Amino acid sequence: ADAARKAARELQRLEAGIDEARAAEERAIRAHAEAVARGGEARVEEARLASGVEALREAVVGAGVEEDAEEELRKLRAEVQRRTRALAEARAVSTEATARESAARQARDAGAAEAERAAAVLREAAALALRDARVLGFTGPDDCRAALLAPGVREALRTSIEDRAVASGAATEALARLEAELRGQEAPDTDRERAGRERAAFAAREARERVVALGKDLEHVGRRLERLADLGASLAAVEQRLAVAGRVAEVTRGRNALNMSLQRFVLAARLEEVAEAASVRLHAMSAGRFRLWHRAGVEDRRAASGLDLVVEDAWTGIQDRPVGSLSGGESFLASLALALGLSDVVLRRSGGVHVDALFVDEGFGSLDDESLDRAIRTLEDLGGGGRLVGVISHVAELRRRIPSRIEVRGGPDGSELEVRAG
Repeated sequence: ADAARKAARELQRLEAGIDEARAAEERAIRAHAEAVARGGEARVEEARLASGVEALREAVVGAGVEEDAEEELRKLRAEVQRRTRALAEARAVSTEATARESAARQARDAGAAEAERAAAVLREAAALALRDARVLGFTGPDDCRAALLAPGVREALRTSIEDRAVASGAATEALARLEAELRGQEAPDTDRERAGRERAAFAAREARERVVALGKDLEHVGRRLERLADLGASLAAVEQRLAVAGRVAEVTRGRNALNMSLQRFVLAARLEEVAEAASVRLHAMSAGRFRLWHRAGVEDRRAASGLDLVVEDAWTGIQDRPVGSLSGGESFLASLALALGLSDVVLRRSGGVHVDALFVDEGFGSLDDESLDRAIRTLEDLGGGGRLVGVISHVAELRRRIPSRIEVRGGPDGSELEVRAG
């Protein structure tokens, strides 16, 4: 391929030389033709002048004007000489043009022969290039040229090869120095070193994996800490709200100065109202001796408070007598008064709903005659107000005082009922 390219360049150079020789030949031919034309003209003019001189000489001789004719003759002779010189110059130019034409023809013939030889070399080089290209696996020189690297790439490869050569030389020198240093020394145990390197590589790999795992754990812990901080802030707000709710809950459970729960507080409010109504009933049934009062104070911090009742005893002057100190009959009157007071409160609180029936079970046997009489009168007053008052008792005085009743008599065959209308 390189030979073909060189032959092609040489052929181009020779063709350019042939073209230049042909141009010089054409110029020489034109100059020769011009010189021949000028020489012919000069010969014609010379002959004309010579004949003119001869004619002039004859005329001068015949006319006898020899002086003027001589002057004119000298002028003609000078012109003839000038024309002769011009003819000589034209002949020299013609000769030179002929020589140049001959040289141009020779150069043209030599260039044509050289071009023919260059064309033969080019054809031979093209044949060799085609053969070499096909041997290398290409279809032809054009395909081979298409596969050539660009000049910039070739320059880069050349520079790389030079750099690698320099590096190779440096490596060779370093290797020689190392060989000189290691000469006479015992070769190291490469197997042991390799095993140690593998162990170190394994340890390093495990360490890297451990670092990655610890990094992930650290990120996880960081997220947990952030979540914990958020929960801490939320917890503080919740604790603040719960502190209020907890205090309210403690107060409602009875952990307060009154040692009274919310439920007992509500019941105490109702009990106070019931105690007031019952006190009126008990005062009448006890001939003005007893009154019932609700006690709001705390007697024992170990026990719940708020639902305690005390009795005011007008005979003894005691205003906070415990209800547990009442006798059986007094307790019955107090219980009856509370039941009646409760019915009165229900009547007021329920918007006019009446308690139409009231039953009293036993307790009358523990009353003395006077107390029994006051209790019966109270029940009679309730019955007169449109209520049904039922008394369950075995006291004979009640059978005498209550005409409308149901008597129950037991027998060997069972109990018998007897209804008596008053």
